[in-house]
Amino acid sequence: MTTVPARDPDSSALVHSFQRALTIARILLSVYYAYMMEYRAELVLWVLSGTFPLIFMGLWAQAAQSGHFSSCPQGTDTVLSVGFSSSPIYCSLGDLGI
Repeated sequence: MTTVPARDPDSSALVHSFQRALTIARILLSVYYAYMMEYRAELVLWVLSGTFPLIFMGLWAQAAQSGHFSSCPQGTDTVLSVGFSSSPIYCSLGDLGI
């Protein structure tokens, strides 16, 4: 008959502490990965907020050169909503002088 050697009680504690350390490292890595992704998204929004004024300035410059500033598109009757007004403004081409 063969005898099974007794386990060292310290080895199970060592394995448990190693598993706990791996769990903590995995959690920390996932948290800091989330922080990094949040920072990247914030950077993208920051870049967009800096470039939109330049894009719209180009659009406004093009509109100024063409001289077309009507509130309603040409050839249609349109309902305009002004700011946070709850009542729409109905405009027709005759009202705009077009």
